[in-house]
Amino acid sequence: TCDLPIYGVNNQTGSQVPSPVASTIKVLLTLSVLSKKPLSLNGQGPNITITPTDVANYNSDVGLGESVVKVQAGEVISEYQALQALLIASANNFADILANWAFGSSTVYQAYANQYAKSLDMNETTVSDNSGYLTSTVSNANNLGILGQKAITNPVIASIVDQYDATIPVAGKIQNYNI
Repeated sequence: TCDLPIYGVNNQTGSQVPSPVASTIKVLLTLSVLSKKPLSLNGQGPNITITPTDVANYNSDVGLGESVVKVQAGEVISEYQALQALLIASANNFADILANWAFGSSTVYQAYANQYAKSLDMNETTVSDNSGYLTSTVSNANNLGILGQKAITNPVIASIVDQYDATIPVAGKIQNYNI
């Protein structure tokens, strides 16, 4: 059955089997990061220094053919720029960078994200990695509708996903292929 549409998204009820969600889960990461490290609209937030481990993870992601944004050790990037890399370029390496920066580790982030999803009534969502690369990170259409509604009401997220491109240190100009 269908309830009334909310913000143009149908609120579905009934059985829905969770399926891999890939990069869509990065929206939950963004909301989680912003809950721990709030950022005002037009703010840059604190700086993040890219570590040799971040570079090694980038190189590994490149080798696997994942979506990435180039980094180098010692690079300093603002929270806002890191979120741009995550949402505009769908950069898996920035999913790891942000999760580790805001939560201290991927394990802590994933535990937080699973609890946060439940608090949003996203009871069919399981986060088992930061970027959605693993097929064990799953959700269903109803849960993703909830996530989308929550995300688009956040002015920082709304402003980033509306951008055609962004300039990121080291990487330069990145394009938004989602618009």
